[in-house]
Amino acid sequence: MRDYSDDTAKQIDVAVRAFVDEGYRSAYQILEENADIMHRMAAALLERETLDRAEIDLIIAGKELPSFKSPLAYADPGPGEGQKVIKPEAGRKPGYGEGRPSPA
Repeated sequence: MRDYSDDTAKQIDVAVRAFVDEGYRSAYQILEENADIMHRMAAALLERETLDRAEIDLIIAGKELPSFKSPLAYADPGPGEGQKVIKPEAGRKPGYGEGRPSPA
């Protein structure tokens, strides 16, 4: 239940609509004026997944980012040093054993 008239409700709706429309126009203008930055940032995020503050500052300044090496490029285990496989102890069955509840 409201404590105001239909006329007051209409005035409130008009005022709220004006705030929303102005916010939309402002956001659209900001994005339009900075479309090149937005597209460069999106491309950098697609390539790197994350950006730090220094990289964002470079993009905003219109400068090129330093070359990017995937973190996988640094993972060189060398010969015979692949992923270690953990096997259960001999004679032990996989699972939780008797008397132990399974996790929910």
